Amino acid sequence: MPEVSVIIGTYNAEKYIKETILSVFNQTFKDFELIVVDDGSTDNTVRIIEDMIKPPHKLVIQKNQGEAGSRNTGLKIASGRYISFLDHDDLYSPVKLEKLKKFLDENKEFAMVYANQDYIITYGSGNNWINWSFAAENNGSGDIFIKQFIENKIHIITTMIKRECFEKTGEFDRTMNYASDSDMWIRVSANYRIGYLNESLAYYRLHSTNESLDRETCLIHRIASMNKNYRLFNDRVKGNKEILKAIRGLYYRLIKLYIKRGEYKTAWKYFKEFQSAR
Repeated sequence: MPEVSVIIGTYNAEKYIKETILSVFNQTFKDFELIVVDDGSTDNTVRIIEDMIKPPHKLVIQKNQGEAGSRNTGLKIASGRYISFLDHDDLYSPVKLEKLKKFLDENKEFAMVYANQDYIITYGSGNNWINWSFAAENNGSGDIFIKQFIENKIHIITTMIKRECFEKTGEFDRTMNYASDSDMWIRVSANYRIGYLNESLAYYRLHSTNESLDRETCLIHRIASMNKNYRLFNDRVKGNKEILKAIRGLYYRLIKLYIKRGEYKTAWKYFKEFQSAR
């Protein structure tokens, strides 16, 4: 059994996937399995992966289920004691697995650890990220449940989690694909202590595809996650002013988006939902 399982979900990633996989193979820590789940790619992604992946590493090909579905598939076959995730266009630092595993081995009170990430701006798209904040943000270590509920400051590519956590928290929620990682960290932090390592151990790539993420769906999924977890952990969060402020802030941004588009009926629908929020 490997110590670590690394899960990569891919979809039409022919431009980046080779570099992404190499960043895993070039780790200083070697006792890992790599599980690549292709989520219905229609380009040359699978062919590139097949040329790179040999046992004990695995390639799984499935119909499109989104990021959450890919990660769930990887979790079902992962055998490592620890789980790490990587997106198909991002990279690990060479010491990412070594440093995070060492932290968890030496700090038994934590079931998960996360770190910082740096950014790679793809040539030709730099002007589109002019207002992007590159400051390292975190929610610290320990019982960070309330902080994590209010605002997600954990990027999935910087994490390592004990596999046993998922037995308690369940899978990534496919109904809120754009918020499935932050939704998971709320559930993990509700049940376990989370550690933080103040080092940059992964690289998030900024390019023309992820800059155009569907802002509307991101907000809808984030609201759905907040509402779901407010009900699920009501005894711990009911009446928390900062959490209520965060939920209402998301509604405000969504309503403003619809008004700007002239979609007043949809704006009114979410305004009524907003009014009844807590």
